[in-house]
Amino acid sequence: MSSPKHLTDKLSTAVKAGDLYLINSLYTQLASPRSSLDEIAQQAAQHAQPLILEWCFHQGLTLPTDSMNNPFYHAAISSRCPLIFSVLLHHGFDLNAHWSEYLGDALVVACMHGDTPFLRFLLDKGQDPNLGRGCGEYEALTWAIVGDELDQATRMEVVGLMLEHGARLEGTGAAIAAAETGNLQVLEMLLERGGPELLEEKAIWWGVNGRESIDSEGTPLYRACRAGQKEAVEFLLARGADGRSRDRIGRSCLDVARAGRYDNVVKLLKDRGLQE
Repeated sequence: MSSPKHLTDKLSTAVKAGDLYLINSLYTQLASPRSSLDEIAQQAAQHAQPLILEWCFHQGLTLPTDSMNNPFYHAAISSRCPLIFSVLLHHGFDLNAHWSEYLGDALVVACMHGDTPFLRFLLDKGQDPNLGRGCGEYEALTWAIVGDELDQATRMEVVGLMLEHGARLEGTGAAIAAAETGNLQVLEMLLERGGPELLEEKAIWWGVNGRESIDSEGTPLYRACRAGQKEAVEFLLARGADGRSRDRIGRSCLDVARAGRYDNVVKLLKDRGLQE
């Protein structure tokens, strides 16, 4: 008889290959098959093998009704596989009840990677765009704006999908992210949806120099000035943003543009009548 370790290695190989016949055969040879079921299910999720995951449920697999940092959930969201989540939903999985400190939730992962088929699936199946918790400092919508794996067309599509399904803008820092990264197309889309109130929203933002102090809290215009995004500054001023806005310790838009040595932004602000 094969050793347990050998069986485990064979099982792993069989799961990756999607060989359900071999999995079933090896499973019956295990001394304690039920104790291996969670690992088989996790590998099935990780390698996007929905038939094997379904087989696991038939063998008695159970999942928690909610979780934080569950290894199975990590594997499932990392796969970004709608078929895996179809199996989970069929067995009563709640899309809005699971989260990871390391990856966020499924919606965050979809937005971060610009995976529009996975994102559309999640939203259509009822994942709430306003309940998901972000990875690091970013909400799902904000990851769609700052994620470095997205080209502009995909970024616009992802942001549009999130807004179409009711993603809120207030309190997410989305407009600040768009201003600070100089993405005028996204910024215009957000302002059209959220209205002029977004122009005066303030938040601490990590996009320029890593984690910053609470003193750097500011409006989209302030953060665009801080990042030297001249076109975004011009865009926001044209839409009525208050150029006199200051951060918590009294620094103005002009102050932070000058501190960053963004002479073109300094000139623009002065040309618009913003002096000391």
